Amino acid sequence: MYRHPEIHLTPTQIQTYCRLEVDKILMRFGKTLSDFPSLPQPSISGISSLDNRMIREELSYNIAELQAIHTQNKTLLNVEQLKAYNAVITAVETGQGGVFFVYGHGGTGKTFLYSTIAAKIRSEQKIVLTVASSGIAALLLPDTADLISL
Repeated sequence: MYRHPEIHLTPTQIQTYCRLEVDKILMRFGKTLSDFPSLPQPSISGISSLDNRMIREELSYNIAELQAIHTQNKTLLNVEQLKAYNAVITAVETGQGGVFFVYGHGGTGKTFLYSTIAAKIRSEQKIVLTVASSGIAALLLPDTADLISL
């Protein structure tokens, strides 16, 4: 949550989230928080309100602003970027999904491409989860997690 300051959680939601994270860690060792009755347990009501809140936050983008960003940025894509853009958007729109790998040296427009794709999808009120494998990419892309923080 620290990487998403725009998500405002109540203290109860933060506690629930932390308890869930501890529970995930314990599961790696074949245990859960319920194996430790003296410790506070995550509340079911807190879990559902946390999930709903996160989804609401992800869907609360300014649609008109995203549409304007997308429209402007799409016209600036080069031929190779446009091929990648079309492949991803087609996969999203048809529901086929896919895994896409975009490679290029620094300064070749990868972040611009990712941001344009994310603006298009978010402008349609769909949820976009951008994940980067390095810290610098996670800093450059809006609303991105790096793999280490996951």
